[in-house]
Amino acid sequence: MQALFYSEHGSTDVLTLGHQPDPILRPAEVLIRVSATALNRLDIVQRNGWFTLPGFSLPHIAGMDLAGTVVGVGSNVSEIHVGDRVVADPSMHAIAGDSQYTGFGERYGELGVIGATHAGGYGELCAISADHVHLLPDTMDFATAAVFPTAWMTTHHALFRIGDLRSGETLLMHGATSALTLAATQLAIATGARVLITAASEEKMRGCPETRCCRDDDKSRSQHHRLGNDANRWSGCRYGARPCGARFVGDLTVCAGTQRTSGDLRQYHRR
Repeated sequence: MQALFYSEHGSTDVLTLGHQPDPILRPAEVLIRVSATALNRLDIVQRNGWFTLPGFSLPHIAGMDLAGTVVGVGSNVSEIHVGDRVVADPSMHAIAGDSQYTGFGERYGELGVIGATHAGGYGELCAISADHVHLLPDTMDFATAAVFPTAWMTTHHALFRIGDLRSGETLLMHGATSALTLAATQLAIATGARVLITAASEEKMRGCPETRCCRDDDKSRSQHHRLGNDANRWSGCRYGARPCGARFVGDLTVCAGTQRTSGDLRQYHRR
């Protein structure tokens, strides 16, 4: 198959468009011909060599998110069929059956991730465990589907499984234009939560969803301290998230202590 891959770390100059072996299909897997994929921050980070997940190896085919058409099914697959339009869940945990992805977990060090530890969507073909692909509605195109899994599923996991976010609570998000922030904002609003967003510039703030969001434009760490200690502004803030790192953990903790809320400020960092 044709694939965009790299055999050494570096800038985009290390990317090569060439031939790579076709995936080997196991009994519990489906083979997808990729129609659309997405670019995630981890794709860039791993290509540059700034950080790699345990299990990463070279040469590597990136692309955590992918959507396409099923062109092959394993002998044990019955619910997915050739010709189905699907999108993949890239986190290969809790796999059932005979698959190359069996045995991976959902915690760091146990992860098996399409496009991160295994070949992903930058190849023409990708083999994925059948229980981690989802049928697309007729009204959804491949490009829309391909930007969904990593941002939206990661965010849903953080907000509701880890954070137990509920209607009437307050969510503080740092980084207005992060894909995770955009997803979290809409999920939280749909749940009935209040959303507070900070950003590094007015331009970035204009890109965040407008619906029922209290927005603050801040340009320095000192302003985070000022906003964090404004008990009236952040009253009731129990849950804070910064999708791209842990720089503001101290500020969020101060925020929680200042308000003396009965709950705790839960911090979730996607590393």
